Amino acid sequence: MRKILLLIILLLLTAGLWSYDSGKRPFQAMFLSFAIPGGGQFYNESYYKAALVFALEGYFIGRAIYNNNKANDYYNLMKVTEGEEFLANERSYNRYYIRRQNDLWWLGTVIFLSMVDAFVDANLYNYEQEREKVHIIFENSKIGIGINF
Repeated sequence: MRKILLLIILLLLTAGLWSYDSGKRPFQAMFLSFAIPGGGQFYNESYYKAALVFALEGYFIGRAIYNNNKANDYYNLMKVTEGEEFLANERSYNRYYIRRQNDLWWLGTVIFLSMVDAFVDANLYNYEQEREKVHIIFENSKIGIGINF
C-alpha cells in the first residue's frame, strides 16, 4: 500500500514538469492544500470546494481531539482503578483510541485527496479557454484539427 501511495505522489510531482502553463502553479496549489485546509482549492478559485475541504478537515480534527481527550481520561482512570472497574475503563479507552485512529486516517485521506484535487485543478485552470482554440475540421472526406493561437 505504501509503495502505491509513493508511486502516485511521485507521478503527481513529475507530471507538473511537463505540463503547459495553465496560469496557476500546481505545486503551490498542492502545498497550500497540505498546509491550510482548503488552501489549494481557494488558490484555484474553487471556493465551494475550499469550504467543503475546510469543513471536512475541521470535522475530523475536532473528532480526533475529542476522542483523544476521552481516551486519555479513561487511560488515567485505568491507573487508579482495579478489577471490574478497570476492565470497563480499559474497554472505553480502547473504543476511543480506535475512534481517534480512524479519525486520523480519514483526516489523512481527506488531506491527500484535497492535495490531488488542487494539483489537478491548477493544471486545468484555463482548460475552457484553451479548448476554444482547438477545432475539428471536416473537408471533402478528410478530417483535420485547427488550432487558433
